Amino acid sequence: MGAVASRLDEGSIQASDQERLCITTLKITTEKGKLLYTITPNAFPATRYNVRRDEEDTVIEYIQDPETSASALPSFLLRLSNEEGIIFYFTFAMRQSTNASTAAESTRPTSSMIADTSINSLTFLSASTTKELESLVTREFNVNPNLHKHSAVELVGDYSTGGKPVEHFEWSWRWKKPKHERDRGNGWRNTCSVCCLGTLM
Repeated sequence: MGAVASRLDEGSIQASDQERLCITTLKITTEKGKLLYTITPNAFPATRYNVRRDEEDTVIEYIQDPETSASALPSFLLRLSNEEGIIFYFTFAMRQSTNASTAAESTRPTSSMIADTSINSLTFLSASTTKELESLVTREFNVNPNLHKHSAVELVGDYSTGGKPVEHFEWSWRWKKPKHERDRGNGWRNTCSVCCLGTLM
């Protein structure tokens, strides 16, 4: 199971529209609260994410992605060894946006150029592969717009900056061992996405 890959072009990590919403920290713990990994962006806006452990002498384990095509260079996934429940703690930062057309006419931003950002139905999706995740969002969402009832989908919530330049909020997701057998990598591969299935203003 892993969500941090060695290559961004594989689609494992994509962060779009970071000016309005981004993940500032991801902490991965055991169910008993032991911190396994902390994942943070390298800068703002992020071009990659860095993984670290609190125990500095401990090796960070990766495995080769079994889903990598034969023609592509190999990519690697973060390996999480705990076979019981694992909890992912996300910290998000949401920022007010600037009205680009008004800002282009002025050299200094004013309060009339700043707009609150609001997100309705921020949603977390997880699947075994990227293809399965894409199918969930494109095909299954078109068949049943009430996608939040799907077992691989969780509603994060509705959020707004509410007049603040930056608003932080936290959300957690508990990974449970799937009922199906381990995959070719002798584990359970996970692909996750946080997206807006409602409106983003």
